[in-house]
Amino acid sequence: MLYKRTNKTLLLFSFLCVFCFCTSLKIHAQEKRAFLLHRFDGFSEVLTKDSTKEDLKTIKYILERQGVFFTYSKLKFNANKEIIGIHIKLNNKKSTFSSLWFQKNIPIPNIKIGEINGIVFATSNFEKIKNFH
Repeated sequence: MLYKRTNKTLLLFSFLCVFCFCTSLKIHAQEKRAFLLHRFDGFSEVLTKDSTKEDLKTIKYILERQGVFFTYSKLKFNANKEIIGIHIKLNNKKSTFSSLWFQKNIPIPNIKIGEINGIVFATSNFEKIKNFH
């Protein structure tokens, strides 16, 4: 009789432990997911007139690790090895961006490219915006 009662108690205790473990695991996973979704507002990289093809490859790699696909074409340099023209394309699961910067023999401005709240962007007047506030 004591043997049957011990088995039932052990079985009940085992189910209770499994239930507590699964519930705890589920709550922890939900907390981790919420943390990952809200850990930052975005990220960006800056492309300058002095950026090299190696710099562009590095930026492409960094952005792709974050889920943003960055491609460029129509890359043109002047005699001073400054970028004077570039066509940029960005896309992720939610958005797409494409733009061409080119002025004959005038270097491109600093271009900030990245993602904010799931939306890809590229802007060349971010220094003006920073100084405005």
